[in-house]
Amino acid sequence: MEREPLVQKKGSERIDSPGQLGEILRVADLPAWLILAAVLVLLIGFFIWASFAYIDSFADGTAQVENGVMTVHFDDENDAIRVTPGMDVTAGGASFPIVSIGRDADGILFALADTTLADGEYAVRVNYRRTQILKLLFN
Repeated sequence: MEREPLVQKKGSERIDSPGQLGEILRVADLPAWLILAAVLVLLIGFFIWASFAYIDSFADGTAQVENGVMTVHFDDENDAIRVTPGMDVTAGGASFPIVSIGRDADGILFALADTTLADGEYAVRVNYRRTQILKLLFN
């Protein structure tokens, strides 16, 4: 029983002319190049999108407005502890800077902001972190 050599005889022969190159090397066909180009375009598109897209983290709550002062009580204590003075609280389609943060007699965290909204109760949101998606990938 005769075994085949590990290296094909054709591949180990010396190439004398460029015409012989096509016989020894297989050239990638058009569909393979199209798939490679499509993958490359998708990767470039993803990185462009990821450089402009952000993930926002919010602390939601309710606010009571009386005489131009907004008192915000947050729904989740874990989100509320990330809120600091100077951040904007959004209520009624407008944003107002938080002036101070404190705890009431029961130990519940609240924030105060000056506002021009009418007296009443509002659903509010404070954006405490904005993370670029591209930084998530390479961080």
